[in-house]
Amino acid sequence: HLEVPERLGWRIVGKAGAEARRLQEESRVLNLWVNQHFQGVSRVEAFGVPDAIAQLEHLLSMRHAFRRLEVPQHIARRIIGKGGTGIRMLETDTGAFVFVNSQAVSAAQACTVELIGELAAVEKALQWLKCRSMPQARVEVPRRIIGIVIGRSGAGVKDIEASTGAWLQVDTASEACVVDIFGESDAVCRARTLLEEVLDRHASESVELHGEALQCLMARGGAILRDIQAASGAQLRIDQARNGGPAAAELAGSRSEVEAAR
Repeated sequence: HLEVPERLGWRIVGKAGAEARRLQEESRVLNLWVNQHFQGVSRVEAFGVPDAIAQLEHLLSMRHAFRRLEVPQHIARRIIGKGGTGIRMLETDTGAFVFVNSQAVSAAQACTVELIGELAAVEKALQWLKCRSMPQARVEVPRRIIGIVIGRSGAGVKDIEASTGAWLQVDTASEACVVDIFGESDAVCRARTLLEEVLDRHASESVELHGEALQCLMARGGAILRDIQAASGAQLRIDQARNGGPAAAELAGSRSEVEAAR
């Protein structure tokens, strides 16, 4: 006998028992029953010679595969999509049936995703889910420009997701903010490239200034400082020494502008 989830048991039975009869005929087992067992589990029982039982097991594994995966709650919501559109798209693209239990007991608890269908369809859906249930890449973003990455009402994140097909999750809890990227490898690479382009357009660097270097920059009313800004395109701000420490030049601009100013 074999114990399977109840919804898979109903699939094996089929409409008015048609699928169970087909399995029995093709495998040549003498008898095949599917009975509800307990707690949402069905029991599949069959009797026949070993070769027939082996053939039945093969047919079940190919036609009625089942996989279960746990995902974070925020990923479960993305999988479901607005009004269930995410699930419907996943089912259409893979051919598998997708069931998401998003009723987690606590905020830290994972949600369960179950996949049922032909083996090839289930494996395709499982691969799709795996690359979206865990970050495939991570990009650190300075807090001063995380608002640019996110955009107004999340428009920046939505634009990257729409143009690449990847999913982004922004964590602003730490000083160095983090953007996690989920998705297939090509989509992740495109999203990472777009994020790095934003970082390159909004680069910054702090350069320590000691004695003569600071005096040189501030001489003639800061004329040299203005010349560096004009030549490089970067913005420069002098942070005067405090508590006996060195002064610093704060450089901001594109990556190439900052490097030219340095």
